[in-house]
Amino acid sequence: MKIAVLGAGTMGQGIAQVTAAAGFSTVVFDAQEGRAEAAKKGIAAQLEKLVAKGTTTADASALLLASIACEATIDAACK
Repeated sequence: MKIAVLGAGTMGQGIAQVTAAAGFSTVVFDAQEGRAEAAKKGIAAQLEKLVAKGTTTADASALLLASIACEATIDAACK
């Protein structure tokens, strides 16, 4: 199953991270250009903190990030 997160602000970023952590393929879209990619970078930064604390592993973090894609159009995100 694929989850599309429409909106990559603080809440969208958190939703994308949680859905990816739950094992779903996740697509992030935001109407503001570059915002989806910024959200993915924010998720990566959050995961780095969790790795540093020992809460997760670098491998698990990489798998989670790999399951998050960014799309430039709402149509592509919702396919």
